[in-house]
Amino acid sequence: MSQAYSVLQDKNVGAAKVACCPTMDIVAVLTTDHHLLVYRTVAWQRLLHVKSADLAAPMTAMTWRPDGLVLAVGHEDGKIALYDMESGTANAAMKLFEKVHAWHHTHAVTALQWTKYVSILIDRTDRFVWNPPLDASGEAGTTKYARVPALDGSRHLLVSGDAAGHVLLWAFGSVCLRRLRAHNGPVDQVFLLPDASALVVSAGRSIGSLELPDFVDQHGKIFVVAHHAREVQLLLRTVETALKQVATEWTNGTRIFEAKMRLLSSAYAKYSSFECPQAHMYTLLCTGLSFPALTNFFAQDLQEQSMQRIQKAFAHACHSMQTLIQEHLCVAATNVLFRLSELRGLSFDSTNASSPLLGGQTTAQISDLIAMVQCFILKLEQLSMALRETEMDFSLLFQWFSVMMAAHSSVRLKGPTKTNAADTKRLARFLLRATVSAKTFRDHRNLSEGPRNPAEGFEIEVTFGNPVAEMLRKCPWKVAPASAALLGTFGLEEAESDILVGDLFARIEKTWCAHLLANDNSQPAQLSAAPILPTDLGEFHTGMLDSTPLLATAVGSRITLCRLVRGSAAWEVARLDVAHDERLINFCLYTKEEQSQLSILLTNTVLGTWTR
Repeated sequence: MSQAYSVLQDKNVGAAKVACCPTMDIVAVLTTDHHLLVYRTVAWQRLLHVKSADLAAPMTAMTWRPDGLVLAVGHEDGKIALYDMESGTANAAMKLFEKVHAWHHTHAVTALQWTKYVSILIDRTDRFVWNPPLDASGEAGTTKYARVPALDGSRHLLVSGDAAGHVLLWAFGSVCLRRLRAHNGPVDQVFLLPDASALVVSAGRSIGSLELPDFVDQHGKIFVVAHHAREVQLLLRTVETALKQVATEWTNGTRIFEAKMRLLSSAYAKYSSFECPQAHMYTLLCTGLSFPALTNFFAQDLQEQSMQRIQKAFAHACHSMQTLIQEHLCVAATNVLFRLSELRGLSFDSTNASSPLLGGQTTAQISDLIAMVQCFILKLEQLSMALRETEMDFSLLFQWFSVMMAAHSSVRLKGPTKTNAADTKRLARFLLRATVSAKTFRDHRNLSEGPRNPAEGFEIEVTFGNPVAEMLRKCPWKVAPASAALLGTFGLEEAESDILVGDLFARIEKTWCAHLLANDNSQPAQLSAAPILPTDLGEFHTGMLDSTPLLATAVGSRITLCRLVRGSAAWEVARLDVAHDERLINFCLYTKEEQSQLSILLTNTVLGTWTR
């Protein structure tokens, strides 16, 4: 017997939990001091080390994805982290849904299990459209669709249980399909049948079975809906990031110009002028009469190098923003619209909701969300058009600044300096709009802060009333009250013309997260588990027998085996008693090709193996 095996590695690790990878020679260890270690067993090469100091809460449970590429780890604060073995980093799939509060445990995660889904019915998934069509290949009437690698033979469901008795089921390990209240106490162990027809839960000194018939009836739609939900959430994160980048680009592009304009505040304070600089610019353009403070500004505060920097920064910002709008925001919003339309189609004939996004009551909500996304796409086009118009207006303004700077100083401009009548008229309209905006801004300041002495200086309105700044909420003094009223009081149709891009996206995200993803999940379903057998131990082993699930547990010197009766929800129970002169030390079920062997370690018999 001593020659039957050899020790490959001998390492001292204070292990609290150990999980072996189902497909590779990799082992994951949760240590007693709350570290996570993942090793390649043959060479004992460390693949991952997560320190307890880097985490907000200790790790409590773990399980491998069936393909062995991802390790799920539960924490004491209810969070679940997914670690990708190929990259050695935490997978961001769970973080996509951080804002969906109903999708998280609020108590310590005590049990995890990952199951590869095997359908017992005819798979009709190919009848559904998974992704929007790709670009046309050039042939008439040809349409190609993107391949979905995550759905090719790797459909899997993650089950998690917590200390309060809640059980959550996750498609692809990230999309929550169901939230159950399986017990009033901690969940010790969970096991989802491969066809997802039932969930076995060990809690409170008993093992029970929860039937999930709707998962079987709508097995095809489960993963279609989960795929669309995951992609929509990913696209919304893309939109959120792109909107922040657009706002950042605008801030960077206008920073130098706005800093120069603010210099006019002290210049006008010297002359105790009540008038706005924009009004004097308009007068100078139309009549040629200049105010002294404005003359000094052109002669002393503006230099040729500064104007070149202002023009370059503004042009770069406009180009970057157009790229973000057309290549990121519009594309992502269009894809969101496609996936929401698919979800609405799936919800029409869904009488049994197998996920939060299915069910007749959500069809109207999805339709409302589709209308908001359509409005958002329209707002993006309006933003793009406003950006083009603003770029032209400021280009004429900068050109005119250069001319005025040369007229009031010794600077000589290179190239032509004359402008045609159409450009002059356009610039006049722009400065007139800037004057109105500046006076409105000053009136707002006077109302909020009280009248000020002109000798103390006024805050300068630096946006010149351009529509891009308004749409990006860079002048909240002008648009915030009206927008807030529209969002809170009126419907979407009344708000379409005035609502801001960011406010509309916030409303889309809130509707998606709070009303659709969390629908029926905020209050977990209270289901009573049909008892299979009582046991003093919270652990059981799982296997297969004649392609049906098999459970095994031991109490004292008796091993109890439970097999699910094919075609029903009943379980057959058989018991194996150990001889009186023997003592049961340990046992396990070893499954290969859907058949399990029972291995028993006794005191007098070193190892015994039984098979059917």
